[in-house]
Amino acid sequence: DTVNIESENEGAESALFKQLFQKWTVKHQTVGMGATHNIGKIAKVEQVKFDAVNMHAQPELAARERMVDDGSGEVEEWVIHDLELAPVEKRWHGHFYSGNCYLVLYTYTVSNKLHHILYIWQGNRASQG
Repeated sequence: DTVNIESENEGAESALFKQLFQKWTVKHQTVGMGATHNIGKIAKVEQVKFDAVNMHAQPELAARERMVDDGSGEVEEWVIHDLELAPVEKRWHGHFYSGNCYLVLYTYTVSNKLHHILYIWQGNRASQG
């Protein structure tokens, strides 16, 4: 088995981390094209929607964005309370609170060999002691 460890800070999560959660949202994120303000003429720009949430359902997108797999692996999540791990129910996966730290383990298979990525997510208001 191999294990990669990634550190994630609140508000600076990688696309690889976000793709593990289907309903990931970003504070102040615009929906759709957002508002535009322009005076005069501008060049026509093709808008390509990038949605990390859909990477698990689109293997070609996951490959293009250098994801480790198509999102078909297993996600386990724990919250850290008083230096002890407490499992997080699946229905609450991806709900992170600023005052807490979490461990997220993603397990996937490549060529019949198990691989793991362990994410350590630290909220902005979490204590370090």
